[in-house]
Amino acid sequence: MKLFTKNTFLIIFTIFIATWIFLTLLDYFMFYRLRFVEVFLFNIPSHAIFTRLAISLLLILTYLHIKDSSLKQIMTEKALYESEKYYEYLYNNTQVGLFRASISDGKLIECSKLLANMLGYKSRTECIKNYILDEHYLDHDTKKKYLEKMNKKGSVDNFETEITRCDGTSLWVSLSARIMPEKDFIEGAIIDITDHKKSQDILKSLQINLRAEKQKIEKVLSIDQKMSSILDLNHLVDFVIKKSTEILLSEKCSLMLLDEDSKELLIKGSIGLDENIIKETRLKYGEGISGRVAVEGSPLLVTNIENDAKYARKSHPQYRTKSFMIAPIKVHGKLVGVINVTDKKHIGNKRLQFNEIDLKILCSIVRQASIAIENANYYRHLEFLSTSDSVTDLFNHRYFIKRLDHEMHRLNRYKRPLSLLMFDIDNFKAYNDSFGHIEGDRLLKEFASIFKKELRSVDIVCRYAGDEFVAILPETSSKEAQVVGEKIIRALKDIKFKSKVSLSVGVAECSDNISSRHDLIMRADQALYKAKKQGKNRVCKLTE
Repeated sequence: MKLFTKNTFLIIFTIFIATWIFLTLLDYFMFYRLRFVEVFLFNIPSHAIFTRLAISLLLILTYLHIKDSSLKQIMTEKALYESEKYYEYLYNNTQVGLFRASISDGKLIECSKLLANMLGYKSRTECIKNYILDEHYLDHDTKKKYLEKMNKKGSVDNFETEITRCDGTSLWVSLSARIMPEKDFIEGAIIDITDHKKSQDILKSLQINLRAEKQKIEKVLSIDQKMSSILDLNHLVDFVIKKSTEILLSEKCSLMLLDEDSKELLIKGSIGLDENIIKETRLKYGEGISGRVAVEGSPLLVTNIENDAKYARKSHPQYRTKSFMIAPIKVHGKLVGVINVTDKKHIGNKRLQFNEIDLKILCSIVRQASIAIENANYYRHLEFLSTSDSVTDLFNHRYFIKRLDHEMHRLNRYKRPLSLLMFDIDNFKAYNDSFGHIEGDRLLKEFASIFKKELRSVDIVCRYAGDEFVAILPETSSKEAQVVGEKIIRALKDIKFKSKVSLSVGVAECSDNISSRHDLIMRADQALYKAKKQGKNRVCKLTE
């Protein structure tokens, strides 16, 4: 928002003219001057002119100050509003139902949108108005057990119970809550585990009817907790593939995730597949059998591909058997990928085919995997927001400190060189003042792009503060780091900016005299100051 606009200049001009007329009238009436027009136009003493100018200027400055304060207040309120909207979005879109309930009567005080939907209500307002949590336990013994735990410890964690929805249907939930005595309410989180419970019931019935599948079922149940604790997507994919092959006794398995931009299925991880197949496979919706399963959204079991009624074709030579399974991975009904399981292992000399029980087990694994994949995606998004700079998309100061500590710990263990570059954009303030903050931000982004391009993938470049950046260079001596800094300065010469800007660089290396994070940063900062003092647009390091 600009301080000086067309309307602002009109108001300033009006203030000036009105002040001039008012003071002239005041002069006229106070000193009984009879020739008003002559006085106003020709006979004004010089000291009166300066007085009018000074008072007019004072009023104008007062107006500008009030307007500037108003603009800042508006911008602050806008930022606060946007922050509140963002956190409200997180509150209402998290995959856990959040609530607050009165201690005295169990009535809901507040609840998230997901919890309202979970309980069968169309809105949070309707849910808060009508739902009383304490009255909807199906099993009163379970309710008693819950209250005993709550009264004894003041909180419960992962308490599983069955409650009713507003339409009378039952719902299995995992409840975590704590008492807030100073505020006279209970706050907590509810997770819908109905599907999980149904999966357990299915698996238990399979265990009773087919003792031969007992080991498989126990393994499926055992991976649930481990799977939900993995928040790195790559590790999660590897874990799902590994456990799927172990439980289903298969030699080949691949997990394909949907690329939202290209709408293609790409192999994210696999066991038993050729590297070229992994790199080259890109399936559109409806392309190939996996693509058709993705479109139809239903799991597929093929016992013999050569005589299958729907997909009959010659078996490919890279597969040892003609039987396979494919299951779609969905999150809230939306496809995120598919999992392919082929080549069931042999028992003795006999090759086995996948059966309906195997397909049900695979679907159970997929249900657990879909929740874990969603959690991993949320975690990755939140981690990016917490460790990145919003202007440049580089890592932020918090991440810099964390990684520098990590690299210095690794240095102390393996005794390998480690250098730090500290950059400062010369004349950035003048550039920002001349062309505005938007152009200043564009300049910062341009510099960030150059850093990414000129530095290695193992180097960690971060925005340090304002127009200062830092880069951690593992396995790099100060001499090599100085060469890197000069390379970046040369790269800047090929880029045209709106006015002359350059880069000063300070270099520091860990040594016997520099063994702490604070010392290394201070050393790089001193080297940067030296570069500034010597005329800017250069790389400097301190001599030992």
